[in-house]
Amino acid sequence: MSESKGMGAKIGGALGTVVFVIVMAAVMAYSFSGTVKGMVAVLLWNGSSTLLCGGNQVMKIDGKKVDMTDTVIMAGGSCKLDLTNVEFKSKQAISCGGDAKVTITGGTFEGSDEAISAGGAARVTIKDATIIGGKEGISIGGEADVQVDGGSIRAEKAITAGGNAKIRATGTKIDGAVDKGGNAVVEI
Repeated sequence: MSESKGMGAKIGGALGTVVFVIVMAAVMAYSFSGTVKGMVAVLLWNGSSTLLCGGNQVMKIDGKKVDMTDTVIMAGGSCKLDLTNVEFKSKQAISCGGDAKVTITGGTFEGSDEAISAGGAARVTIKDATIIGGKEGISIGGEADVQVDGGSIRAEKAITAGGNAKIRATGTKIDGAVDKGGNAVVEI
């Protein structure tokens, strides 16, 4: 009988160790995840230099105002970026590339050159935002896909699309030229 208790204790101890290792591995994986890295980067960002969102980072920014000379945010890799009611003013508000997924809700994006650029296979969804560009409002290329719902785009060239990029603007006030080249698709 005591041998079976000893064996049970050994199995229970081994099982406890295995569970502990699995739990610790999960905690470590989460702590090094893109979500945590993104949260930390956003918390540490003071808006005086370009915020980089890359790899598998996940970032959410709400209500922040930034006025600077460089690009405010560069999103690349498999970055997932959510911007809500922010006000960005710079030479270029946002530059997206790689396989970035960017969601913009409300806010104002003003760029003395261009407000928003998207290339690579970036996917950008914009809802009810004000986009103001000195030269270009939204500039897209590569395989980028941009959906704009509501809001407004104002620039000398409100939309510039090239490559195989696609942009759809629904219920959006467009003030400026629309320039399309290559195999780009522009639906307004």
